[in-house]
Amino acid sequence: MTIDINKLNAIQTMPTLKSVDTDWIKWADSVIGHYGSDLGKQIFINTWQKRGSKAANTNAIRTHLKTKYDIVIDESVWDKIVDSGASIGDSISKALKVGKVTLIVVGGILLVGVSMAIYNNVKGGIRK
Repeated sequence: MTIDINKLNAIQTMPTLKSVDTDWIKWADSVIGHYGSDLGKQIFINTWQKRGSKAANTNAIRTHLKTKYDIVIDESVWDKIVDSGASIGDSISKALKVGKVTLIVVGGILLVGVSMAIYNNVKGGIRK
């Protein structure tokens, strides 16, 4: 009997409950690449349901799985909000041709400024 090293490798490198999203992404790519789309996806989904964790369920893995393999893993309402916000942030940063970090920093400064103005108006009353 011969042992297929690639099949053995898929089991040996299987993510654990403590694995991070990048481990899962790498493993999903490996398993789906080796076993093909249908069987590979099923192996990934079954393993995710048993070993996937909230810590590994990030926007990065959800986006990767959805765009590359059309796999949607379990997500909460909060996850959907985060994914929508990330998508909106990506669109705005592309439209303004600035980096996402720059967009967040400038947006944060504007938010703080507007919040301080509102606070001062509420605290001191509206002056004429």
